[in-house]
Amino acid sequence: MWWLDQGSKTHEATAEPLSRFSVLDSHDLDEAQEFVGSVFCPHSLRPVKFRGTPAGVRMNHAPIHKTSVNYLKYGSPVEVEPGMLNDFFLVQVQLEGTMKVKSGTQQAEIGPGQASVLSPSEHTHMLWTADSAEVILRLQRETIERQLSSLLGSHLPDPLVFDVMMDCSVGPAASWWRALKFLISELELTNNVMNTPFAAR
Repeated sequence: MWWLDQGSKTHEATAEPLSRFSVLDSHDLDEAQEFVGSVFCPHSLRPVKFRGTPAGVRMNHAPIHKTSVNYLKYGSPVEVEPGMLNDFFLVQVQLEGTMKVKSGTQQAEIGPGQASVLSPSEHTHMLWTADSAEVILRLQRETIERQLSSLLGSHLPDPLVFDVMMDCSVGPAASWWRALKFLISELELTNNVMNTPFAAR
């Protein structure tokens, strides 16, 4: 069950987030590579040997103008290398399993209750465990940089690079995660959020 608050044993009834936005359910890694690449960007996807039966790749995808909220689970250990994302940021919240990530010079092992933040100018390489599952928020680079430049009153002199690991259990990051879960719960009920003027920004 995906809806687990830190320190709580209460689960949401649904098995996975955004289930009504299912777009991929496949045991073919080549098909998964092509489809996930069409949502995010072209990337290499290589299986890692393990003892067990692959569960298949599942992806749910809710587009909101230039942003999207996604659920992704490969069902077997894989090596994913998108290189540089170039025109978007990814915030990947770990629901199950672990994921080892290298982004530029930063490295981290991400577990449940944590998120990886991938910056577009940094070369990225990831190792997913067989049980790894994530909620992934795709954010357009131009939108983030425009908003930050507006707040600062000046253009950004260098590419914006975030710390690769974010703890979603404390502080502002916990508030951000609660807000994202609220957005997901709304998307699971209605398309109203997709059609608001604010979303178009």
